Amino acid sequence: MIKGTIVPIFLPYAGCKRRCVFCDQYAATGLDHLPEIAELEAFYNVWASRGDVGEVAFYGGTITGLSKKRLVEYLSWARNKLGGEGSIRISTRPDEIDKEIVSILKEFGVRHVEIGVQSFSDSVLEAANRGHSGNDAEKAIRLLKSSGFIVGAHLMIGLPKSSLFDELYSAEQLVKLNVDTCRIHPTLVFKGTALHRMVLQGRYTPLSLEEAVERSSAVYSLLKRSGVRVIRIGLFLEASALARLVAGPHHPSLGHMVKSVAFYKVALELARNEDHIEIRYDKRYEPIVFGYKRQNLEKWKKAGIRFSLSPTSDEGILTVNGEDLRWVV
Repeated sequence: MIKGTIVPIFLPYAGCKRRCVFCDQYAATGLDHLPEIAELEAFYNVWASRGDVGEVAFYGGTITGLSKKRLVEYLSWARNKLGGEGSIRISTRPDEIDKEIVSILKEFGVRHVEIGVQSFSDSVLEAANRGHSGNDAEKAIRLLKSSGFIVGAHLMIGLPKSSLFDELYSAEQLVKLNVDTCRIHPTLVFKGTALHRMVLQGRYTPLSLEEAVERSSAVYSLLKRSGVRVIRIGLFLEASALARLVAGPHHPSLGHMVKSVAFYKVALELARNEDHIEIRYDKRYEPIVFGYKRQNLEKWKKAGIRFSLSPTSDEGILTVNGEDLRWVV
């Protein structure tokens, strides 16, 4: 776990050699150019004023797809700012990781590499114009894991041609590859993207919010039960990004919804052979137990399941009929 402030550096389209159908990194980051070192300095100082920096994280684009000179320039700057303390994190594509890149990342102190896998289904990857295969993702993750990195992955829910089966298969592959972290992103549609044109042409229908929560909760449960740390559910969108969002299951409480539905489903499983469930929980977990707008309580009632709620001041308690469900949160 990173201690201290995380300084997020966004590199829109940096190193990207093709455009995925869903991608609008200008909307997602609020930036329209590749930042120079002087800009990074100013940005770093703003974040550093909030507390000791524990990590510099390069997001967006494909940093390892940049020229080696620019890659080294960015990583060298980050290492010098950290002064031997803290860590560097990058996100990149599966097909922009090889032994030479790994050597550079290790030399400059990168510890955590997140891979934009999105899916392990080749038909889904092709429909998204990703330009890499599921096998490319597997090779990249194996190389990074064997080289000692903390490895994360991004999965997308509801891509063109993707089904819940594809998404659960992708999650299973990440578990087999022993990834450390994962981000789950339901697919959103931004103005002017290829995906937007597909919507206008009737060739793609975004998931509803309810569908996205259901499918995301299934993937979330599979990963969490297997020990993969899910560090983000859904995209955080600032005002400029929201202005470009034209369709898709965006909601500021998406993560809460997904975790609540995951908890509800597990509790329902445990209640199948009984007509009563007893839930003991640390009071801080009450929003997950009750569900978004108390929907879990209403669904248990409609299902005819008797339940008792036992809030406690005991830290970290979350059990259903005695079974520990802290993994949900």
